[in-house]
Amino acid sequence: MFYPTGSSKTYDIIYVAAAQAYKRHDILFKAMARLPRSIRALCVFGYGEMSDVLRRQASELQIDVDFVGPPGVPFEEVNRLMNLARIGVVCGVDDGAPAILTEYMLAGLPVLANSALCCGLQYITPRTGRAASDEDFHHAVLDILENLPAYSPRQAVLDNWTWPHSVEKLRALMAAPVF
Repeated sequence: MFYPTGSSKTYDIIYVAAAQAYKRHDILFKAMARLPRSIRALCVFGYGEMSDVLRRQASELQIDVDFVGPPGVPFEEVNRLMNLARIGVVCGVDDGAPAILTEYMLAGLPVLANSALCCGLQYITPRTGRAASDEDFHHAVLDILENLPAYSPRQAVLDNWTWPHSVEKLRALMAAPVF
């Protein structure tokens, strides 16, 4: 469902996440406040009660963030929106994010994840992106943006984490002797 479209990149960053506190949009906003004002972000909310609060926070910080939703948009539209950005971010800590991490990667986006993320960091490799603390998030954004050609996130997913790989792992487990 997620793939590169070749569209022009009008955003530097995309964050596809519920408008809820545990998604830690504050980390992205704090980083953006420390970045050059030319950095643009897009936040896509499927649901959540904090969308108005997050819009107000971005305005107060005078950072360039556009918002979509809630309500959510179909997967095809999420793919289109991802393809408008250069990198995807995951800012949460108490969050399980393997799906969105690999969805960004399948769309061709390197990922910046919070280094304290409790589930999904195994998908962050030198080919797919970086993990950084909330204090270093702004530095990591710039580093990834300056080194985009060094990443091959889609190919890393195709090489390691698509369903044929899962089937082979399952076959090996099923063939193993049980004691």
